Order: sequence, then structure tokens, then C-alpha cells
Amino acid sequence: MNPQETWRLFVALPVPDAVRKAINVTARDLASRLGHGTVRWVAPEQYHITLRFLGDVAAVRVQELIGRLVDACRLLAPVEFKSGGIGTFPAHGTPRVIWAGLTDCDRRLTDIYKAVVIATNDFTAQSPEPELVGHITLGRVKFMRPEVRSTLFELTTALAGRQFGASRADFAELICSRLSSQGSVYETVARFPLGTQPDDQNERRDPSGPSSTVDPP
Repeated sequence: MNPQETWRLFVALPVPDAVRKAINVTARDLASRLGHGTVRWVAPEQYHITLRFLGDVAAVRVQELIGRLVDACRLLAPVEFKSGGIGTFPAHGTPRVIWAGLTDCDRRLTDIYKAVVIATNDFTAQSPEPELVGHITLGRVKFMRPEVRSTLFELTTALAGRQFGASRADFAELICSRLSSQGSVYETVARFPLGTQPDDQNERRDPSGPSSTVDPP
């Protein structure tokens, strides 16, 4: 392995297919109302709940990182959540991100976030967020005229009560993001059961393997 090689990594929780499909219906409606070229929409198979973005991590340290995350996740418990509502970051002014909201049903999401931050601090120069604002990114704004911005904020207000379903996350994932001619490719490096003794039960994958999905440009 090239000692200079780095992988662009983040830790996330998965979103189940039923919730993905429900969110994507609304995302497609938003896309049609906001117009072409305004937002770079995330493909539904790419939806996830980011716990921490790590940035570039030396490839030779990835196995060590996996071990830290195994140890952290085994002490946690699965998390139940509901997804609903549409919002933006920031909430006012020029939006950069459009998201679907999350409700942490059993208040465990913060515990998972804190454990992941501690487990990964030695592997990243990225400062952690002061607190986790659970969300699922639907799109990133490229350019938005004032009238389209007004339309977006009207839509987010109207969709504040829309529900996309409930789910439970039983594992966290370490994901590698690579750039390709087709856009960003997400590749699952490893999965970590929440609250399960490891004993090699965590699923590890070669990032060049078939687990990748493409976020179209």
C-alpha cells in the first residue's frame, strides 16, 4: 500500500429503502418546482445520516480506525428515528443544503455521535460539530435566483409536517467518497453493529468492490 495514499472518509448511519423512496418522491417534486440546474440532487441510494466527516485519512491507518469504531459501537445500542419535514442550511438567507429532518425517538443519536467523535479524533484534522443536527441531505444548491429562493422557503414551510416514515439503525458505516467522471462514488469500507460484540461480525469491504454507488453530477 502506498504510504502517501489517503481515503476521503465519513461515518454514517444507513437510511432504509422505504424511507429513501418516500423522501425521493418529495425530492423529485421539489426538483420540478425549483427548476433545472438550481440544485445538485443526491441520488436516493446515496441518502445517509452523517455522524462525522473525517476528510482525508491515510490509507495505512484505516484498519486502526476500523478497530476504534468497532470498540466504540459495541458499547452503544441501535437507534430508532423518524424522518419528516424539509428544511435548509442555513434556515434563512441563501440556502446551501436542502435536507429531510430527523426525530431521535429514543434520544440515542447524540450518544452515538459523541462516541464516534471520540473514536475518530486521532484520525482527522476536521473539527467536530458542537452538536449533531440529524438530517438527510437531499441536495446542494448550485445557484438560486431570489424568486426561486422564495419558492423554496414557501415549499419548506408547506412541507414542515410531511412524514417519511420510522426506522431503526442497527449499525454504523465507514464510507469512502471518491470522485469519478460520473460524480462522487460512495463505497462502504466497513459496517459496525451497534451494541453487538464484534468477534469479526463487522462487515469489512474492499473500497474497490461492488458496494459502491454513484451520485450523478
